[in-house]
Amino acid sequence: MHRKILQANFFWPSIIVGLATVCLLLIVDLAVVRRFDETARQREQAVVANGLTQRAQEVAKMALPQVVWDDAVSHLDNRYNPAWAAQNIGAYLATVDGFEATFVLGRDDHPLFAALEGKPTALPAYAPFAPAADNLARQVRAEEARRGPLKAPHVKGAMVTTPIQATTFAKVADKTYILTATLVRPDFGAAMPSQARAPIVVTGMTVDGPFLESFASRFLLRDLHLHDGDSRFEANEAHAPLRDGQGAYIA
Repeated sequence: MHRKILQANFFWPSIIVGLATVCLLLIVDLAVVRRFDETARQREQAVVANGLTQRAQEVAKMALPQVVWDDAVSHLDNRYNPAWAAQNIGAYLATVDGFEATFVLGRDDHPLFAALEGKPTALPAYAPFAPAADNLARQVRAEEARRGPLKAPHVKGAMVTTPIQATTFAKVADKTYILTATLVRPDFGAAMPSQARAPIVVTGMTVDGPFLESFASRFLLRDLHLHDGDSRFEANEAHAPLRDGQGAYIA
């Protein structure tokens, strides 16, 4: 009898301790898995954020062949040629590189030329882009002033200068853009800027479905999409916020 009582006294506490141990292990395992998931999410968010910044820089460089070019200096700086701007800035950058919006700003940073979807349009089309583009233009002007005046190369065929650009994500109307301002510069010095301030070319590429599909394929991402508003409604998904040059949330 005493033996059975002793066994009973040990049996139930052992069961309780065992169950408590199993529960504790499950809690620890769940915490480890949750922590692993959170770490993986943070890592993926950082990769995507850095990738978007890198992609924006790649988009900016697409404009360079048409802007850092002796012909651009001749036709946009030395003597403004609207027909040349329409063909080589508006039409070319839209057709070849996929820029939806292109503008040429004069030395006073006011628009001389505007095109949407490759077609010349009225200059007020620049107004919705102005808040973000004007800030980029100020950055470009500051770098232009630091560089100082250009000198023609002593050696024929030598590059005159390096590009001066500023780029950011921007919200214009209901679209998200990669917006870039590029200073018009010579490449080999056949034409040189006539004054201390050169024209600036502003380009805008929308972050749309095809852009996201290409980006997702590159980084092996599933269900990549762009949305506005509060990300808490998608609590189980990773998020990489797009911000403008001042750090304001875009999408």
